[in-house]
Amino acid sequence: MKIFNVEDGKKVVFVQLNDISMLLYDNSIRIPNSVLERFFKKDFIVTDENKSKFYLFKNPDEIDFFENIDWIIDFKEFYKMRSEELLSNIDEVKNELLSLSSYNSKFNNFEKVTGIKLPERLLILKHKKEDIERILNFKKGYTDIPLPLVPDCEGFIVQQPNCPYIARQGLNPFQMLVYRVDNIYMFLKDDDLPNTLIGGGEEHLVDSNLSNNEFFNYFDRESTFTIDRRLFIVTYKIRVPEKEREKSELEKYFILGADSQDTGKKLTLIAKIKDKFKKLF
Repeated sequence: MKIFNVEDGKKVVFVQLNDISMLLYDNSIRIPNSVLERFFKKDFIVTDENKSKFYLFKNPDEIDFFENIDWIIDFKEFYKMRSEELLSNIDEVKNELLSLSSYNSKFNNFEKVTGIKLPERLLILKHKKEDIERILNFKKGYTDIPLPLVPDCEGFIVQQPNCPYIARQGLNPFQMLVYRVDNIYMFLKDDDLPNTLIGGGEEHLVDSNLSNNEFFNYFDRESTFTIDRRLFIVTYKIRVPEKEREKSELEKYFILGADSQDTGKKLTLIAKIKDKFKKLF
């Protein structure tokens, strides 16, 4: 995934490390030297622990490069889509995967015609489909995405007269970030919190999510400080009904790999899911 934003008046882009590593599989693009250099410097070593983290790019040439790669999903663009449109995009990628699968025995011919290596193209499309599915599940509250903890240039801003604090929507649309305008002082104690400002900001946070997320209904509120206490974070988490949560875990289980002999035994599956997740996490 990629997220375009504006910081200090300049356009930037955050890109997930998992997407950056996938660049090496796309022989139809020319990777900028400044990005390739970071591969050689091992800046982009991807592991299971860090593959979901976002890397910041500020160089205009790098931003243009990522803007033109269509298989790296634009988080903001897809988050604003309703479920029907997201599912339509998923089906579109699935159909392309099915169409390309017919070339399985004709790798060389496909590459001659398109200039693209078929195995790599299939891998990239699968990656694209999974990211769209991940955004849909994020909107439903099934999964989390570790989005950068910075204000969204397109989100709401709340300020009050004679108040040194500001409340802004984060790149995570479920989050509001509160900090001092001068950004040099920290919240020394909880009594320092501008509660009136925070209340006004949360009204905007609810309105924004109601407008952009059809699944935003019942939710729990969490709040915390960053370690240096310069930032106060309010996060809304969608309440997922138990039946929906079990369904989500079931889907994850099949992705991880289920034994075919158990596929018709729902209770056994759910027991295995819980056991498997205990072992994994």
